[in-house]
Amino acid sequence: MIAAKLLLKKTLLHEQNAVLGRANRFLISFVKGVATSFFQTKHASNSAVWIGNPVRESVHVAMADRPTKNSDQFHICIVGGSQGAKLFSEIIPKAIELLPQDLQEKLMITQQCRVEQLSGVEKIYKKLGVKATLESFFSDMPARLSQADLAICRSGASTIAELTCLGVPAIFVPLAISKDNDQGENAQAVVKAGGAWVFKEKEFTPQKLAELLVKIIQNRESLESMRQAARSIAKPDAAEDLANWLETFL
Repeated sequence: MIAAKLLLKKTLLHEQNAVLGRANRFLISFVKGVATSFFQTKHASNSAVWIGNPVRESVHVAMADRPTKNSDQFHICIVGGSQGAKLFSEIIPKAIELLPQDLQEKLMITQQCRVEQLSGVEKIYKKLGVKATLESFFSDMPARLSQADLAICRSGASTIAELTCLGVPAIFVPLAISKDNDQGENAQAVVKAGGAWVFKEKEFTPQKLAELLVKIIQNRESLESMRQAARSIAKPDAAEDLANWLETFL
């Protein structure tokens, strides 16, 4: 960006997270315009434009081909990067063990695990009789998320963009080590809209997660309003809108 300014090029910024990152805060006074992914973005100027965060084409396909939910099953999709997958593989199976048997029997779990944790997690679910699909990486995650009643995941900007477009209620566990608490701010944006719950890492225990899962599974009708709340802050056309906004500066 500095090189572009020295060459007298027009410059624009796009901020993925709900808090303007440090590099963008440094550059903000040098650029022609700022676009944000979230309606309210900390440290962004009043002139910033709410554009949204572009999502993959596979998300649009999944939105158009949204399946009918099976009321006899409760599908949980658990997504995490390397650190998220490790934490979730340690906590979530223990939480599932604490659920009443009649709720365990309703579950269908899709979970991303680290390779070294796959067999351990699989053993727990098999012992409980819980239907589970476990992989270290899913190439069709948007399609799987669209089938879910609930997601448990980190709260990175791209994850939230996809979940809100798909209208999937979520339990977020923001990455604790992010410098500006960007994942925490991202999660709170969806919580405030009414589409998610959030746990701090230190509060994400099997007991607390199990208590929340019981409430959610036993009150599935409330999930529909949460789906609508998540969609209310979605920006499925962000890629096109970002391109159109860019063209106004040419």
